[in-house]
Amino acid sequence: MKRFTSFVLVMVIIICSVFVCVHAEETNNFYVVLGDSIAYGSGLKNPQEACYGKIVADTNGYGYSNHAVPGSTSEDLIFQLDNEYCSADVLTKE
Repeated sequence: MKRFTSFVLVMVIIICSVFVCVHAEETNNFYVVLGDSIAYGSGLKNPQEACYGKIVADTNGYGYSNHAVPGSTSEDLIFQLDNEYCSADVLTKE
C-alpha cells in the first residue's frame, strides 16, 4: 500500500511540474518553485540568489518566485497551494 501511495504522489508531482513548466513557458515566462530545503536553497550562503530555481529563471529570462519550505513533505505541497500568494503565482502571475 505504501508503494502504491508513493507512486501516486510521485506521478501527481511530475504531472503538476510539467503543467507549471509548460504554462510558464507558453503564457507568461514565470518560474515558480515549490519544494523542500533543496528547492529553498538551504545550506547556501545566499539561498534567495543561489538556489537552483533562481539560476534556472535567470538563465531563461523568467520571472521568479520561490515558495519552497525547508522540511516540506509531498503532502505539504498540496496544502501549500491553498496559500493565496502561492496559488496566485502558480495560476495567474504575469
